Amino acid sequence: MKGVKKESPTYPQFEGQVIKTLLGMFPFTLTDFKKVRGGLLRAKIERRDVFKACKSLKDNLGFEHLSMITAVEYDDRFEIVYHVTSYDKKLLLELITTTPKDDPTIDSISSIWGGPTGRSARPLTSWESSSSATRSWSGYCCRRIMSTTRSERISRGWLSG
Repeated sequence: MKGVKKESPTYPQFEGQVIKTLLGMFPFTLTDFKKVRGGLLRAKIERRDVFKACKSLKDNLGFEHLSMITAVEYDDRFEIVYHVTSYDKKLLLELITTTPKDDPTIDSISSIWGGPTGRSARPLTSWESSSSATRSWSGYCCRRIMSTTRSERISRGWLSG
């Protein structure tokens, strides 16, 4: 009909499109793709493909917002978690990658969606090709390694005796 606006697919139809597109692009490095609940997908991807996957999410699938990046520290690795959102399709994709502790680097995705600058944006791990993350800072400023004993915390001045 003339003058009738075509509706964009809602998350059930769009979920299938996202899964098919990403699995087609990264058949060997995208794993554990699953629907957590309606409107929420989760997938793991190798760190070498994070930038390409995020670029495709924005350019080809219309994900317009990176709502969160965080890291989880384990004994042998870091897991970097990205929350990428399509408000139009009402869908959130949780994209997870890992880095080994002895090489905690990953390509920056700030050129795709932009991002904050300054110390609050500096990560637990280090980002490659991100000028704000390397300017006048060395180390991992947001990474906090807590000791496990009360006496160590007291001796470091974190607790009063």
